[in-house]
Amino acid sequence: MPRYLTQQEAYLKCEQEGRFIPLEEVDVEKITSIVTISEADVESADVLRKNLPKESHRWSSIYKLYYDALHELAESFYGLRKLK
Repeated sequence: MPRYLTQQEAYLKCEQEGRFIPLEEVDVEKITSIVTISEADVESADVLRKNLPKESHRWSSIYKLYYDALHELAESFYGLRKLK
């Protein structure tokens, strides 16, 4: 089984490999919009998962909504730090 990196190890690896792209300026309007949409995705997933049987194939859609929200929020966080 592969050894997974810790959060700090993963961050340092990305930093050493030059995976962070410096941004000229922070686009607050874009970040605000992304956060709003991410919140709506989480709310939608919360509504969909209520009373959903464990055997349902709709769980895949719910997981995608949560994943997309997390991904967008992480990207927004780095945008505030002038990184992409």
